[in-house]
Amino acid sequence: MLSNIWESPDGIITKEIVNNGMSGLKPTENCKCYIKITNNSIEELQKFAQSSLYVIGDSDTVIQRCLDNCLMYMHAGEIANVSLKLEVASKFTLELVNFETEDLIYNWNTQKKLELSCNHKTRGVDLFKESRYIDASYRFGKGLKILCSIPIEVDQSISEVQGVSLIEIENLKVNLYNNLASCYSLDSL
Repeated sequence: MLSNIWESPDGIITKEIVNNGMSGLKPTENCKCYIKITNNSIEELQKFAQSSLYVIGDSDTVIQRCLDNCLMYMHAGEIANVSLKLEVASKFTLELVNFETEDLIYNWNTQKKLELSCNHKTRGVDLFKESRYIDASYRFGKGLKILCSIPIEVDQSISEVQGVSLIEIENLKVNLYNNLASCYSLDSL
């Protein structure tokens, strides 16, 4: 018998399923989800009181990253009571109304990966300028993870991958690593 309770490995999120929804695919990175949040006291989530668009991975706060993790374990139509154990314990009811599927990251072409990594870098820089070093580090790290998923043959000398310059890819990686290092050095002060 399947349990109706899911807990994240770090113990921060607990999700109790109220309605199982439709079996099948679950949302993944970059999926466009239509969600509705009720019984909520978190101001940041108030905008989701009506069915609203939410993109998994486009997250700037710890609450949004928790929402990402929760949604990736839900089916379309599923309703769950969610508890977050953060600085202040919070509870709300989350409904994954529906979502638009996205190819898994290993199926994305190099140009798409480069563009998403650039978007994460740009948003990370904005967060860094706001002195939100932890949030910026998540964006820089996500950009790096996406870039590292580009298959680059190490035993062949190449100058591009699927029409994208290898130098452009490597320069973005270096920039993201440096930005990430800056976040860690400033956050530890």
